[in-house]
Amino acid sequence: MELPLRFKRLMTVRTEVEGAIIVGLLTDHGIEAQAVGGNLAGFRAEVPAMVQVLVAETQVELAQEIISEARRASAALETQSGDFDDDTD
Repeated sequence: MELPLRFKRLMTVRTEVEGAIIVGLLTDHGIEAQAVGGNLAGFRAEVPAMVQVLVAETQVELAQEIISEARRASAALETQSGDFDDDTD
């Protein structure tokens, strides 16, 4: 009999979209992840709330490595100069 997974907070982000992107990245790498929180519907014009990204507690270190690598890759892309070519022949 498998025991249920225990989740631990990996990080807190500002939007549901950001949370979904991070969860997608992690699940693509085999990490059990989920985003919880977000807009508080019906509460004072849907006040935005922070979103917590949770991962299986046994995968926290691997998830941190994946996020760190994604941040490094993103920074490298931001430092590249040039645009896409208009010629797509």
